[in-house]
Amino acid sequence: MKKKFWLAAAIPLACRMFFFNLTAVFPQDTGGFDLKLPTLNLDMDSYIQEETSTWLSLINKHGDTGRKFDIYSSTFADIAFQKDEEGKIDWNDSVMNFNFYFPVKIRINDSFSVPVYASYFGTDLGSNKYQDDDPEETNPNGMLWGMGSGLVYTGEFGTFAGLAGFKMRMANTYASNDDSNFSPALYLVPIINTSGYPLFGAVFKTVGGYLGLNEGKVSNYSVSLVSQAVEVGFIRIDSIDVYLNSQKYKFEAEAKNYGARLNIMFPIPIGFGIDAGYRVFPNAANNADAYRDGWFAKLKYITAGGGIMRSILYVSFDTMYYPLPKFGLEGFFNLYGLQEAVFMELGFPEDRFEFTLGGRVYFDLGVISP
Repeated sequence: MKKKFWLAAAIPLACRMFFFNLTAVFPQDTGGFDLKLPTLNLDMDSYIQEETSTWLSLINKHGDTGRKFDIYSSTFADIAFQKDEEGKIDWNDSVMNFNFYFPVKIRINDSFSVPVYASYFGTDLGSNKYQDDDPEETNPNGMLWGMGSGLVYTGEFGTFAGLAGFKMRMANTYASNDDSNFSPALYLVPIINTSGYPLFGAVFKTVGGYLGLNEGKVSNYSVSLVSQAVEVGFIRIDSIDVYLNSQKYKFEAEAKNYGARLNIMFPIPIGFGIDAGYRVFPNAANNADAYRDGWFAKLKYITAGGGIMRSILYVSFDTMYYPLPKFGLEGFFNLYGLQEAVFMELGFPEDRFEFTLGGRVYFDLGVISP
């Protein structure tokens, strides 16, 4: 009789691994409709890096006065129903990824605050692959909890944070708890204001990204150059975001993405956008047939309403979703300090059916405080 994966949550944790994680995170601008949507991230350290970067960039952008109070949270959920040997969807065999991040900060004075964050990171959950008759079968990815605190400094030159905490892995196994562990983590987050720099500040709105070091080697990285908005006649280009990143892709491979994204808006409340580039899998030798290098593209149709709301319909193509693409809907809301970005998506890769949804919320009470 098959057991459900969540029964493993009752298994005691054993501390047997110790490693030190050092991360440097740089800003990404997220004001107005620039609040980015979360994406699938298969590495917990990288996930916390991205979310901390987004949150602190908002703090840096909106200032940090004595009256200020802000709320930030991010959620991502992805569920995939596998296909059986006959190519039919097996609705009883599903795999889920679920990530959640929630930070708060306690003010000391106008310059310093104490942040407290909590994060849940669950990947490859519930698959029948790890619930067969073999009691030794274990989900190598499992579930992780992360918590920590530190110090945030906000001043003229930017926002700087240091976070120290721990990660607690809960293994999805039924015979033992050998794969459970408790480990420390350290994240260093500098955000430097660049708008005052001559020439550079006139062209680029932000320079963003992060660099993760795990066990003495680079585990993931991201670099992004976001331009200032450009107006050409009656056309407005919100920004041009050129990026390079490297991260885990479906656990079995590392993916390097070289891309650019931009939105073009017209005087009437419509516009178009594109996010396109090239993806390389440098270490997929064990399963090269499933991970093919190639182009990816996301084509967007945008409608806007009075600077308060924006909705986007999109279709997305890449080598993993071919010949059928992914279809999605995004929504953005910005009013009186409340920013919200949400999305849902359907995907049709060769071996499964996917449904994805998620979002980020930021509420800056300082915008409306007297």
